[in-house]
Amino acid sequence: TITISPASGQSGIASITVTVTDGAGLGATAAFTLTVSDTPPAVQVTPLNNGSFETGDFSGWVVQEAPSPVFGVSVRGAGEYVVILPITPTEGRFVAGHGFGSHSAGVIRIGQDVSIPSSTPYLRFDYRVAWDMRGLGLTQPRRLSVAVEPVGGGEELGRAVILTAPPESYNPDTGWLLGAVDLRAYAGTTVRLSFDTTIAESRYAGLGSFQL
Repeated sequence: TITISPASGQSGIASITVTVTDGAGLGATAAFTLTVSDTPPAVQVTPLNNGSFETGDFSGWVVQEAPSPVFGVSVRGAGEYVVILPITPTEGRFVAGHGFGSHSAGVIRIGQDVSIPSSTPYLRFDYRVAWDMRGLGLTQPRRLSVAVEPVGGGEELGRAVILTAPPESYNPDTGWLLGAVDLRAYAGTTVRLSFDTTIAESRYAGLGSFQL
């Protein structure tokens, strides 16, 4: 386990490579990207319609599936599984989930049009991810991000990378994490916010799980 604690007020993205060598000269190398986000100070956040998927479906949301998904996008309840992870919602009884991968390159999208209030222009959300990309010959990372687009979708206005899974890496469960996106640049406007999982390569993606 590696623990990295950024200094107060520091944020950004860093590429890190770790090499471990034993007494016999055998070693292993792993590379990963560390993203430190500037967490907004506000307590209140931008409200989403059906934000906890309390209707048990995607009412209020626009969903785009990737070609040949490992496990399709769906809303599921507590006690079920999203591939390899049990569902344990942090609020209510449901989560939106998918297999965090596809057999073909593409983007899995869960989004909606949102009016960003001037008083609380921040997005906060809980997410949980697992993946196993070992031994698959992958060379590109898999990324979770939040895209900002015009109402109804269109040319990207901005994007915040939330998590990067390096090729050949393995994480059985990140646990529930808090994501935060500063939307002050869009305060007082209506935009589309989309939770995107980007798969860069067309080959078997391995087992994975994403919960929102």
